[in-house]
Amino acid sequence: MDISLGVGAVSRFRSRHYTLLILGLVYSCNVMDRNILTILLDPIRQEFGLNDSELGLLSGLSFAIFYALAGLPLGAAADRLNRRNLIVVCLTLWSGMTAVCGLSRTFVQLLVARIGVGIGEAGGAPAAMAMISDLFPARQRATAISAFYLASPVGAMAALAAGGWVAGHYGWRWAFLAAGVPGLILALVLLLTVREPRRGLSDDAAATLTAQPVLETLRFIASQRSLLHLIAGTALTVFVVSGIGTWSASFFIRIHGFSTAQIGPILALATGAVGFVGTLAGGLIVDRLGRRDDRRRCWALATASLLTAPLIAACVLVPSATAAVIFYTLYVLVSFFWYGPVNGLCQSLVDVRMRATISSVVYLTGNLLGFGLGSQIIGLLSDWLTERFGAESLRYGMLVAALFSLWAGLHFYLAARTVRRDLAVAASLSGRPR
Repeated sequence: MDISLGVGAVSRFRSRHYTLLILGLVYSCNVMDRNILTILLDPIRQEFGLNDSELGLLSGLSFAIFYALAGLPLGAAADRLNRRNLIVVCLTLWSGMTAVCGLSRTFVQLLVARIGVGIGEAGGAPAAMAMISDLFPARQRATAISAFYLASPVGAMAALAAGGWVAGHYGWRWAFLAAGVPGLILALVLLLTVREPRRGLSDDAAATLTAQPVLETLRFIASQRSLLHLIAGTALTVFVVSGIGTWSASFFIRIHGFSTAQIGPILALATGAVGFVGTLAGGLIVDRLGRRDDRRRCWALATASLLTAPLIAACVLVPSATAAVIFYTLYVLVSFFWYGPVNGLCQSLVDVRMRATISSVVYLTGNLLGFGLGSQIIGLLSDWLTERFGAESLRYGMLVAALFSLWAGLHFYLAARTVRRDLAVAASLSGRPR
């Protein structure tokens, strides 16, 4: 056997694209374990006798609060420790707690298990984002991060399709147990086959490898006006995406008469296949637009946000089930556009020593204000409007949530005003070329 061929194979095996693939699979487990509850809300509601406000607490706010509490410390740790090892630990925790959800016998037990999922997931994505940014230069970063976020529709598709099928045939508890197993296997693969990249590798940064103090990092983030607008726009976008996503299955079940087994594959196809296209297109389009002017990245995000509201409104208001599914599919295409461009810009707007921390800040605000409140507020509105509209109340709760996408678009537009200046500041701080 030619030894050089073996060495070359090992090198390719551990290439940046392989690392991106494995991290993407990790994130697909993240999304699947977070969203598996979406397709299971109605059977859980029936078993435990819950109202929509309690379901909103279970699916959103309780998860988001503890995600937020754990997020910043874990992000700061990722800027100091071996990020691969941190992801392995977090992946093992959230996958194990997802399986524990299936063993819960009371609402409180299920709530505690979901909190465990949130704590584990808080450390995974920020560390992965920092690793990817060290492997791919700024001109390719939105595309690379969009490729990473292709895991989001894949994970959501697995949650909806597989979760719906397992729940329909074996019950909701087995759906949780099945969702937890892939992550436990993947944690071992990650540990054995992926290397930790050198910090600042893709930027040829002159900065030292010593992480910045957390307070100094937060002060720098606060000084970058475009970054603050991106964070605000992201939180509002997550509010809409998570809220609509959480209640989508219940909407089609209650309003249009689908069963859990019927709507699962439909939403899986819409979220998975169409979301895949939207996520990839977002990175490719924005990287191309941003070659001449970085403001175009922000303008593209603003345009996508402004298109989201009318598509949601059409989905929830049309009387036809077929038309509702079509508008929901179009909404997914547009709403998945933002993942790579937003996170790629945020990574470029800070020093290379701050990358995991800024990801934690983005995830903290997005999850606490967006994921936590999105599903909760829709649930509260649905309960409040039930006396007047009956089962139709969920329709109007989702309609109100759609308006927040217009607010998000305003922040993305405002980010364009200072983004070029702020990118230059971040580049000079790291000693990297622009």
